[in-house]
Amino acid sequence: MPFGLLDLSIVTDHLVKLLQDATSVTTFPTDPPVEPGTVPDNIPITTYSITVTGNAPDAARDDSDCLLSIYLYHVTPDPYQRNTAVLPGGRSPLTAPYQPLALDLYYLLSAYSNKRYIQEQQAMSLALKCLYENTLLKNVLLANDGRPVGEFSLTMEVMSSDEMGRLWQSFVVSNRLAAVYKVSVVFIQPQEPPIVVTKPVLSVHAAAVPSMPNLTGSTRHVQFIGPQTFANPAQKDVRTFDVSPAVAAAGETFLLQGDGLAGPIKLRLTGDGPDQIVDWVVSNTNNSITVQVPSPAGMDPGAYQLKVVFDVPDNQGGTIEAVSNATPFSLAPTVTPQTPPVLNYKAGDPALTIQGAGFLAGNIEVFLDSVTLTEDTKPAPVVAGQFKVVDATHIQLIPPAMLGLYGIQVHVNGVEATPALWVQLT
Repeated sequence: MPFGLLDLSIVTDHLVKLLQDATSVTTFPTDPPVEPGTVPDNIPITTYSITVTGNAPDAARDDSDCLLSIYLYHVTPDPYQRNTAVLPGGRSPLTAPYQPLALDLYYLLSAYSNKRYIQEQQAMSLALKCLYENTLLKNVLLANDGRPVGEFSLTMEVMSSDEMGRLWQSFVVSNRLAAVYKVSVVFIQPQEPPIVVTKPVLSVHAAAVPSMPNLTGSTRHVQFIGPQTFANPAQKDVRTFDVSPAVAAAGETFLLQGDGLAGPIKLRLTGDGPDQIVDWVVSNTNNSITVQVPSPAGMDPGAYQLKVVFDVPDNQGGTIEAVSNATPFSLAPTVTPQTPPVLNYKAGDPALTIQGAGFLAGNIEVFLDSVTLTEDTKPAPVVAGQFKVVDATHIQLIPPAMLGLYGIQVHVNGVEATPALWVQLT
């Protein structure tokens, strides 16, 4: 059965019962004692009845000795229970009307006596004491079928005299001694979710399916000749490092790593445009694939993703396509090495020409180590501190006025070419 209740009067009836039990035996002196805790012999003791009701104050007043009204006058949604928490096992959260409605109930507790103010205040004292001692209504509210409907918190609300005055103005009787209590959280019973009847399994077809391909990453081993080899030929300056995810230029190879990669496979390339199958596989084992970017690459430098694709036999005699997860790699521009790789330049020399591939005007950056050169897009010749993309394979640049050895770095679409050239400024 869905959680919650359909009848808010169950809560009201329980509060009425609490107050009835607390006021069932009421013996007070007719006048306040002279000293606290004492009753002089000359003060008569009077027993009177207190009637507890859930009706509104204007509907409850009669000729009884004293009336206590615990009236549900306002209902609001509970702000902390309005959304369903994420359910375990990946199940979808409940939505209306299958999500219980969470409410806060506001009660006006008031006392009335048509004979003596003392009776009103004595009855109110008993009621305040009772509700103070029962701030947790715990598993005692039973629906008509005898099942518990939950635990509720009972608290006195802070109300200013102005707020209480406006509240009493909504009734057609004069105001009396009163307090406001909140009961929370009360859930209204939702609809039961529909029962989904699944069809019985009529037949089972079993087929041996190879393990799905899984990619764990890509890497490339980079090696280049540094500038010190030509300053000191006796000491060869070979520099190497590994980069992962792989960054490769046209004609270069890199590795895809994972498992389940043996057998006839294809590679699917994902970039800014639609996916495409590329014939880049050189060789493959269960744990790695050697990939070579063709030259020319046929696409712009930038960040891409690769997936492994192979065909799996189905139980109908055909095949279905199995696709692995994607792993990133970047296609880099190419800076063609020169011999020697160190270019000499002094102020006034003609512009230096850098050869390579994948140079894209407007999407390219050129640095001399940490010094940024400005791209010149005008027809005029470049000046100091500028570079110009002549075409996809040539760049012209003039270094700014400075001294020292600097590495020439070329970035296209955020991807850096492998170091290949340096410039000695004198």
